[in-house]
Amino acid sequence: MTSDNPRNKNIKDELKVVHELKRKIDFGRIHFYKKKSSIFRLIIRGTNLTELPKEILHLSGLRDLFIENNQLMKFPEWIGKLNNLEYIEASGNIITHFPEEFSDLKSLIRLDCSFNPLKDVKNLFSKGLSNLSALILNNTGLKQLPSEIANLKLTKLYLNGNYLKDLPTSISEINTLLDLRIEDNKLREFPAEIMFLKNLDNLSLNNNELKSVPCDILELPHLRHLSLSGNHLNSFQIDNIKSDNFSFLDISANEFKTLPHNISNLFKLNVFLNLSGNPWEHFPDLSFPDEYKTSIGNNGTLIILDICYWNKLLKENRNMYDVLMSPMVDLTYKDIVLDYFTDLIHEGDDFGTISRKIKQASMDKCLFYSLEHKFSERIDLGAPHYTKFSSALLNLLQDLPIFKNINRNIYHPYPGIYVNNDRIFRLDLNSKHLKHVPKDISNIDTLEELVLRLNLLKSLPGELGGIDSLKYLDLSRNNFFEVPPSVFSLENLEYLNLSYNNLVDLPETIENLQNLKRLDLSNNRMRSLPAGIQNLEHLELLNVSDNYISDISSFIDFFKGGIRVDLSHNYIEELPKELQDRKNISCVFYIEGYFDYPYWW
Repeated sequence: MTSDNPRNKNIKDELKVVHELKRKIDFGRIHFYKKKSSIFRLIIRGTNLTELPKEILHLSGLRDLFIENNQLMKFPEWIGKLNNLEYIEASGNIITHFPEEFSDLKSLIRLDCSFNPLKDVKNLFSKGLSNLSALILNNTGLKQLPSEIANLKLTKLYLNGNYLKDLPTSISEINTLLDLRIEDNKLREFPAEIMFLKNLDNLSLNNNELKSVPCDILELPHLRHLSLSGNHLNSFQIDNIKSDNFSFLDISANEFKTLPHNISNLFKLNVFLNLSGNPWEHFPDLSFPDEYKTSIGNNGTLIILDICYWNKLLKENRNMYDVLMSPMVDLTYKDIVLDYFTDLIHEGDDFGTISRKIKQASMDKCLFYSLEHKFSERIDLGAPHYTKFSSALLNLLQDLPIFKNINRNIYHPYPGIYVNNDRIFRLDLNSKHLKHVPKDISNIDTLEELVLRLNLLKSLPGELGGIDSLKYLDLSRNNFFEVPPSVFSLENLEYLNLSYNNLVDLPETIENLQNLKRLDLSNNRMRSLPAGIQNLEHLELLNVSDNYISDISSFIDFFKGGIRVDLSHNYIEELPKELQDRKNISCVFYIEGYFDYPYWW
């Protein structure tokens, strides 16, 4: 690299700007990405920033600006000088208005200002924003939209979680609009303007106060997805479906007592149909007309029902096999997802009773979407939180016929439990607010993949180290200050993710993981590379980005070994000369200012 190259000088100047920002703001919350001769993406998230630093103006090639979850009260007037800016993600601030100069962002394509208390948005709908195609204003407190919205050539408009009672007439002029979402608002009448949006592909009006929709709603020629869940609908006309690609209809949680008229018109299409949460008076007869049977095959209409309102029918006939087989005999062509079988299982039932009831229900003919167990231990695999976990439950799940021959690429009856050849091979407990991992997990001697990402874990049970079959372990985004010792007993482990924790170092016992191929230590507090990784002979990818590493000179020989390394966003001011020339090394790695961003991660 030659110092007099203007492109190199430009990127070095921009790197100085970013490093200056890092000195001003929490280092771990600023990230940036370089392409060719300039920084194209800047990320400043969750720093309590109250105003945008003016140094950003020196990033002439800036294309993407991510400033979510700060304390920004406004956009500065100089924002309009960022001529190349295409994407702004500014959700989760306290922005109330937009300056006039905002309309100078002629390259802007996408803007997300969700979760801001917007009061004045008139400058957002200027003709100057001629390239703005995606506008996301969810949960901003909007009570009405200005008529100037027609100045924009939007393809996506998201307005969820506001207080809109109607839409401006001018919105009907946005003939480019493909995706319109106005969920969780105050719409009492269906906005007639929507019927003029002839290119609309997706329309979602969930959780409003609608009592009716136009009978010709399905005549929109390009409509594929229609969501009307959580309203007050009790009738729906399914006639004259103009779009050959119509594939999704959600009318769940309304006030239907009988099936919509001409619902059989959907059966000739590949439609995902959600009818759950309605107060049915009768068990719906969903028999397919004879003329559609041959075209349905295994890819026809997928129907989601729930039977929580059909208590009378269930009490009269506790044998779910008969319930399924009599009115739905013609649905043997399809997988049926039955939502919340709460009446099938009584409070206090033990696992043996549950197992027998499920088997009696012949549930191998369908998939559970969410099975709620109402008994003392309160185990609910459909809920977002796990309270207790039992090896007896895991043993039960392995024996259930519903786990046999399930296509894992379509649907899973129990989110997070994956089965192959009747054995559990993957357990995903992602985002379950777990503070402790149950020892019983070690009883799954066929487990190959364990995901514990995004929990509250500080330690792991020693028994975990006894799962000899484990090859994949994700412990990212927890509260580990040190790696649990049991991890280093997993000698067959090939993938280990410890990113987004509070690790300062790794013990030398990391070298016990001789089969390890991928190791992710990014976004921790490491000041040096762990010495033990040099003895991992099979390591192929190493991610140590976003740490506090400043010196890598003792790892030069290691980097010549042919692995891929991400060293970006550390305190490395200069790369050792031995590593600056790709011809001298077989290692592929990324460090800003030297090599491009690694798309192989």
